[in-house]
Amino acid sequence: MATSTKSEQAKRRRTIAKGAVAGKPLKAIAREAQCSKRQVQRVEAEPETQFLISEALRPHRQRLTKLAGKVISAVERGLLARKTDKADRIVQLRAVERYADLVGLAQGKAAAPEGGDRSLVTWEEFVILYRSRKEAE
Repeated sequence: MATSTKSEQAKRRRTIAKGAVAGKPLKAIAREAQCSKRQVQRVEAEPETQFLISEALRPHRQRLTKLAGKVISAVERGLLARKTDKADRIVQLRAVERYADLVGLAQGKAAAPEGGDRSLVTWEEFVILYRSRKEAE
């Protein structure tokens, strides 16, 4: 196995961070970074990569905070969804899921692995987090 130079490693790290922020699947990130899915997971979990991701989202933190109200409304609409508009509610709830991913990334947390095993937050916990954030402003 050939070793890569520091500049190649840095470029790979930036590619992985960019893919994580964009919410790309692991397979797509691995293809762009020209490495294995396992290596993407390993590099993505490293503190240096988490710092890059957190810094990339720094200018958007205020927008993420403002979106929290819309997220709560989307969850409420999703809970009240009727069978006739199920597709729209699924899209809304997926958007909420992506919002949670972005907030976690902005806080420097590693992205959740694919295929489930996501950290779950109850509705009450989310509302408490939202309210405490609003009070801090």
